[in-house]
Amino acid sequence: REKDRGATYVGREKHVVTCVKRHIPRSVQDEMNLYYDVTIDDTTTFKTLKNYSVGDTVYYEIYKINK
Repeated sequence: REKDRGATYVGREKHVVTCVKRHIPRSVQDEMNLYYDVTIDDTTTFKTLKNYSVGDTVYYEIYKINK
């Protein structure tokens, strides 16, 4: 698969969830698609439909783009 996309697998990073907040809906569409704001140990925050718990592990798969 990586070769099809012109990318080479570099490695994997392990991070721990440090904070989970339920996103406050601001519209009807937000209410229909409830999601969570998850913060990990490197202070990155992302939105997800999955309800993570503090202490869960998140893995980043890292690829190098071949030009």
